[in-house]
Amino acid sequence: MFSFLIQNAHLCDFNHKILLPIIQHINNKTNNHLSNS
Repeated sequence: MFSFLIQNAHLCDFNHKILLPIIQHINNKTNNHLSNS
């Protein structure tokens, strides 16, 4: 159970550090593209 919590925390950290910036970057690109067209 405790190891699962550690894995879960690591996963959240991974999501926050890597996935969120990528998603935000894609959103920005999409918004810019929509604004320009």
